[in-house]
Amino acid sequence: MNSDWKIKFCKEYPARVRAGITIALFIVIILIITGISKASVNGFFSDNIPKPGQTRKVKHYTPKVHNSSYKSNKSEQSKVQKTAESADKTEPAGLNNIWSGKRVLHIGDSMLTNWGLKRTLRKKFTAAGAKYMVKAKEGSNSHSWIVTGQLKKVLREKRPDIVIINLGTNAVKNRNPQTYSMWIKKLVKKIAPRECYWISPPGLVKDKYGFFNVLSKASAPCRLFDSRDAHFKRPRPKVFHLTKSQSEKWAGMIWKWLNAQSKQSDSIKENHGV
Repeated sequence: MNSDWKIKFCKEYPARVRAGITIALFIVIILIITGISKASVNGFFSDNIPKPGQTRKVKHYTPKVHNSSYKSNKSEQSKVQKTAESADKTEPAGLNNIWSGKRVLHIGDSMLTNWGLKRTLRKKFTAAGAKYMVKAKEGSNSHSWIVTGQLKKVLREKRPDIVIINLGTNAVKNRNPQTYSMWIKKLVKKIAPRECYWISPPGLVKDKYGFFNVLSKASAPCRLFDSRDAHFKRPRPKVFHLTKSQSEKWAGMIWKWLNAQSKQSDSIKENHGV
């Protein structure tokens, strides 16, 4: 009986028709399976589907912060802020009268590019009401600032009332330091009649050939700060630059000296040297 209907089916429907029917059945089966999958998914997320007249509730993700690290960072920030506030309170009360409204230009070599020096002095001058401007060139000296025209250009652009000079480190090793005397004098002459302060090298390079003596004479009438008194040591044998902490200490010494010099006299011709 079963074999008879199969024979009859094969005779009544050609091979192509049978193939079409098979494909159609296969498609129907796939559609049925897909429908079941969608129903399962909808059932799984049914809680998130809003009912008529309702709005969907959105859950916002809030990252968890480790309480101990947060408190630690907060306490560190508080310490830094208190340190800065206490430093400001230690400044003499009359400094604003000395520097207020003044345009201060600080030029120099790689000693000035160190963030510890210029950043500390910028804070000091700004707090005292002055505009502090920096122009530094690595490997420079009094000769290069003159022959390249950099000094003339920066004086014209910045229009300073006061000029601070950080030059000399790149000249200390010269066996004939007297050759720099002429260029130091020319640099000072171009800065005049502005108030002028010269900061000598910090002594990381040994002054074998007497550069400081040349500088002390040629830099007049600028007032000279002797950085050798700081007695800084090299961070490493072949390193000729101060560390950040050393530069900050150096800046504090320079700032104290600048204020003492400014209080002594308004004339740039008096009290040259320390």
